[in-house]
Amino acid sequence: MPAMWCTVYRLMQNNKLLPVDAAKATAMQGWLIYRTKSEIGAPFQHALLLPEREAKGPDPLLLLHHAHLTLCDGGLRLRGFEWVATGSAPHQQWWVVPTPGPAR
Repeated sequence: MPAMWCTVYRLMQNNKLLPVDAAKATAMQGWLIYRTKSEIGAPFQHALLLPEREAKGPDPLLLLHHAHLTLCDGGLRLRGFEWVATGSAPHQQWWVVPTPGPAR
């Protein structure tokens, strides 16, 4: 599956945009995958940030449901929802910056 090594910044918390410094502090690096997921009903796009390119485990570093992708300013903007343990699905936005991959 196609993947891109990048740094992801989470831009929202509790459905509100974070200040720039707080968003910078959320930086996580990993392999970004953007794909279609089909469950009951219509298929939708989702994005995952994985610790390893071929990670098989059930837990990605980050997961964004119903993700909409926009290319801008040398990076990607992903908008969607993150499911949380309480059962709610707050809005979330990621700023994705492609970076050189890790040494193999």
